[in-house]
Amino acid sequence: MNLSSTSSAAEKAPRAMLWGCELNQEKRTWTVKAQKEGKQDCKLLLSTICLGEKAKEEVNLVEILPPASQEDKKTKPITIASLQASVLPMVRLSRQA
Repeated sequence: MNLSSTSSAAEKAPRAMLWGCELNQEKRTWTVKAQKEGKQDCKLLLSTICLGEKAKEEVNLVEILPPASQEDKKTKPITIASLQASVLPMVRLSRQA
C-alpha cells in the first residue's frame, strides 16, 4: 500500500465530537458551523433536548434553520422539539436503523 492511499483513507474516516450548549434569555440562539477540514460531510446528531431548572413555564421551541438556497433567500425554521417545563421538560431523540 502506498502512502497516498493511506492518507486519503484517513481523511475520509468519520470523526465524532461531543458538543453541548445552553440557551437562555440572554443567549437565545446557537449556530453550528461545519468544520472545513478535509472533504468530509458534516452531520449534527442530536441526542437529548431538555429544559433547565430556570426555564419559564411557556412553550419553548427548538428549531433548525436550514441554509438559504440561491432561489429562496428566506428559509423557514423547522421545529424539532416543543418543550414546556410542567408538561414535557425533556425529549430524547432516537435514530431509527
